[in-house]
Amino acid sequence: LKSTIAVQGTGLRDVMVQDRYAYVLNNGSASLSVIDVSNPGTPVFVATTTVPAAAETIVVQGRYAYISHSNATINFSIIDLKNPAAPVQIATLNTGSYPLGATMNTLFVAGKYVYLAGQSGTAAIRVIDVSNPYAPRVVATQARVDVRGVVVGGQYMYATYGNGYLGVYRMSGVETSA
Repeated sequence: LKSTIAVQGTGLRDVMVQDRYAYVLNNGSASLSVIDVSNPGTPVFVATTTVPAAAETIVVQGRYAYISHSNATINFSIIDLKNPAAPVQIATLNTGSYPLGATMNTLFVAGKYVYLAGQSGTAAIRVIDVSNPYAPRVVATQARVDVRGVVVGGQYMYATYGNGYLGVYRMSGVETSA
């Protein structure tokens, strides 16, 4: 163990590192913390911001953080990280009706699309166009349950399911590269 740093709250859920920063999701306090890890021996707390609901998964691409949530009304949000010392939530989205406690724990970003799915109480994989990060919108839905992982390569989306299967989908009409 090289070092540790205390992060606000309890229920840390996910982490993503880009450049010199680690972005840490806290499910219990519905927050995103930014930690400077340019010197791994002495990480430095930079900022924390609240997110709209219990946070599950984060992907950082460029200046934006894409976050999935376990919430019946808001299950996707975008944070602008242009200034890591002052992250700003710029969009939230309810991608469909999910029961309370639904877990949106699978998130993948490819080009201008985010692929969002979950394993509990969520009956679909959603494809979200984030070309305008201030106004994300669902552009495709694939009905499936118990999704554990999603990745996109070329013209295909691959999804793993809790029942031991791998689904392969041709993504016609949705660009899959930047």
